[in-house]
Amino acid sequence: MNNNASRALILCLAAAGWAASPTASADLTLTGRSSVSSIGMPVIGKETLQIHNKQLRRDLIDRGRAYSFLYDLGKREVAVMDHALRQATIYSMPSKVNTPEARAVRKDLKLELDKTDRKHALQEWVCEEHKLDASIPTEIGQDKAVFRLAGTVWLAAGTPEQKEMNALRKAAEAPDFLPGVPIQAKISEDQALVVAEVIRRLSGKGMLCALDVESQYEGSGRMVELARKVATRFGLTYDSYSTDKLADEAFQIPEGYKRVSAPR
Repeated sequence: MNNNASRALILCLAAAGWAASPTASADLTLTGRSSVSSIGMPVIGKETLQIHNKQLRRDLIDRGRAYSFLYDLGKREVAVMDHALRQATIYSMPSKVNTPEARAVRKDLKLELDKTDRKHALQEWVCEEHKLDASIPTEIGQDKAVFRLAGTVWLAAGTPEQKEMNALRKAAEAPDFLPGVPIQAKISEDQALVVAEVIRRLSGKGMLCALDVESQYEGSGRMVELARKVATRFGLTYDSYSTDKLADEAFQIPEGYKRVSAPR
């Protein structure tokens, strides 16, 4: 899995923090940092996640270059902005989660989430550590294998901010919701489907404070051995949050940016 696909998985797992109760939604901003490490090559970037009704903005600084991802769940579009190029590439959000393959994932996925005794404070949130182990049988070429996500997630249960995420929680529970840029999801669709199901099962357990997860394949065979050599570890840690009102303009492509339609 390359770094782009791994960062897409980070965003998918971050959706676990969108759990909510059925009340009116408001705004939320989370700031922190993410990391991706594959083949001993770590990449660390700054992260900002803003949620406003059915819109989401993710800002990322990766090796000194700034990108923004604008998700519009109403239009089912993702705009990926490269600020250095002043360009926005528009993608349609994928709708492949209600396929036979996705139903198989829901049936075959095994997920264990065990709370430990460790806790830490994130402003007013009390974040509790959970050991996560999710696995599903799959195939790589002709080799049978098991794809596994294992590590830790920190969740803050019962926070006032949970009720503000209702629209996004409902979207994440819908059978055709698969966050992520389509071209990235196509890199490894089985992983994306697994993550989407993990999101559904974590939904309602708390706001996401942090995660540290490794993805890898297990089994025997030449293709599995090759895949095992590129196991990827990715993390996300939020340092602060705010419920200040967000401007609608923050979720729009700036004037002067070139708009490009992504190839289908």
